[in-house]
Amino acid sequence: MSRLMLGVASSLLGLVVFVVAMHVHFPSAAIVERARWEVQTGSDGAYAFDASGASWWMPGGVTFADATLLSIDKKRRTAPGEDAGSAGSPLFRADSVSARLALLPLLGGTQIVQYAAEVYGGELTGEFGESDTHRLITIQTDGLDLTRIPIEGDDWSIDARGLLRIDADLALATERGKGAPDSEGSIRVEIDDFVIENSTMMGMDLVAAEFSEAVLELEMKGKKAEVRKGRFESDLIDLTIDGNINMAASDPDRWRLRIELMFTLGESLDTMASMLPQLKRARGEDGTYHMICSGTWGKPTCREDRSKVRGERPARANIGRSRPARGPDGDDDAREDRRRKRSDDAEKRRAAVRLVVGLREAYDGLIEQHFEA
Repeated sequence: MSRLMLGVASSLLGLVVFVVAMHVHFPSAAIVERARWEVQTGSDGAYAFDASGASWWMPGGVTFADATLLSIDKKRRTAPGEDAGSAGSPLFRADSVSARLALLPLLGGTQIVQYAAEVYGGELTGEFGESDTHRLITIQTDGLDLTRIPIEGDDWSIDARGLLRIDADLALATERGKGAPDSEGSIRVEIDDFVIENSTMMGMDLVAAEFSEAVLELEMKGKKAEVRKGRFESDLIDLTIDGNINMAASDPDRWRLRIELMFTLGESLDTMASMLPQLKRARGEDGTYHMICSGTWGKPTCREDRSKVRGERPARANIGRSRPARGPDGDDDAREDRRRKRSDDAEKRRAAVRLVVGLREAYDGLIEQHFEA
């Protein structure tokens, strides 16, 4: 018994020494430099990465502090290893970004990378990996502050506030063709207390808007992501979204769109819209606008939906109503069961990630107290 206790004590002592040594001698600069090289090489110079330091994320990962991902203009790209920070424009900034390889899924032949980030005033966690047939992606947020997120394009910009919540659990088929397996999963994007304080579009300054509902939910069915719910309601605009995204192509820029937009505008905005030919053509007699966006994800085009504007299908009464059930009741029940199971599984993964992060923070606190003493 005494030998057993001695062996256990020796093992624990060795583990403590190893952990302390890793914290003291962790090759922070070398890890950051390696990450810079990997990002530049993997993107052919299109992107660059930078961080102020790196630390250990137990048991086998790394945490980068003050991490930044930059987009590099094609004319200013540098060779791997050269400094590209001054030539890029920031795409993503985070107070910290952590990543590690999940050990248990390796036993089943699946490689999963777990990640966590403190970004835009909230936390983002999830997993990314591949099995023999699917690419696995999960994303969860506890609420990202929109005031910290730039929302703008070439001829529009939005100053907004609210908490952005994302819950995604996807299994995307990596094979293509008729015999390829189906993709499945769901994505839900919701904004709590969503308010647009200032915005401009095509040279027009728009009035502020406070939304009572802002949610977009998609479900994967085979090769398509179908809009299950798309609803943005305020006194400025009342928008309903329908349609699907065909994701059969391996390149996301070639995904095919068929998105239907149906909306009404507040009086002042409706008056301004009447001066824009494209919107004027999309306005029905009852004041409802109907537009359809098609083409590819990389180059979408939006135009008036002529069949709706001409009154072939009255749609005004459908605004805000839930979509009719599809297929027999048994199919809907099975779909709801699958969606509930995915939600439960995602919550379990989030709880596990929060537990690991909490343990790491507690351990780091003990280490800091040890060295301060």
